[in-house]
Amino acid sequence: MNENLQYRLAHPGITVRNLEESMNWYETNFGFIRGEVKDRPKLGLRLVHMKLDESEIELVCPYSPSERKPDSAEDLAGLLGVIGLNHIALSVDDVSRSYNALKEKGVEFVGELMESRFFFCRDSANDVLIEIRQRK
Repeated sequence: MNENLQYRLAHPGITVRNLEESMNWYETNFGFIRGEVKDRPKLGLRLVHMKLDESEIELVCPYSPSERKPDSAEDLAGLLGVIGLNHIALSVDDVSRSYNALKEKGVEFVGELMESRFFFCRDSANDVLIEIRQRK
């Protein structure tokens, strides 16, 4: 069903303990340029996308960082709160079609389609969190 959907790597997501310190570190050491810091109270975190040429990373700073995964695989805020590299993001030309196609295939979701722009699913064989987002 996804023959016509075109996926591209969007960004890796890195959960950090201190957002300001981490932004400064990536700017100073590699020349990343910070974007707008966004607050996501429903997820219990703040985030920023930092660009380097054509590439970008997403720094995620939970209100309450954790060193271990939550007990529930459905706890998106808890999964995003674990320190370290925690997800990869793929962009797609039609996020709603992608959501429906993956649902038909029985892919495990963590939450629902959010803001009509992105959703999270899981590579359950490897316990990897994957964000699928609408291409800009």
